[in-house]
Amino acid sequence: MQIAIRPHTSIEDLTYSNLFSDEGRILVNEYRSYWYEYIEPITNGGNYQELMDELLEVIQETRAEGWDGYNGESVRAASIEQAAVFLKQWPAEFPNPEISVDPDGEISFDWIKNKYLTFSISFSGHGHISYAGLIGANSIRGKEIFDEEIPEVVFQQIKRVFSF
Repeated sequence: MQIAIRPHTSIEDLTYSNLFSDEGRILVNEYRSYWYEYIEPITNGGNYQELMDELLEVIQETRAEGWDGYNGESVRAASIEQAAVFLKQWPAEFPNPEISVDPDGEISFDWIKNKYLTFSISFSGHGHISYAGLIGANSIRGKEIFDEEIPEVVFQQIKRVFSF
């Protein structure tokens, strides 16, 4: 799939003339539906738009198979959906995550205070999130169902990272 979207493209600027493939058109249509449902009613003090811009930038950088110079899979549409739903709910009082794509095509959010205080979640696109963290000498990992509500374990672990 190839998509050519100018930097800082707004939803109004996304037209089919910006695209080179049918897959790209599908992705933009999906993005538009999420835009009007999740982005337009800006939530949490404006952090959502900033985070969505970062998510879209990461998607652009990882849209082709082998994007990482090896065999990295392109980001999955279902992972994008989960990540957008998560970001809509992300409270402004919590630190924003760093957004990336894993080589398996899952979107990851990372919170890193230092090398001993980290927490990461990955969106599978299959109805759950996987998480892992390092809190001092203790590690945590697991999987939670993600049905449009951020699991409490995410908040608990991020509080531990930033108040340890």
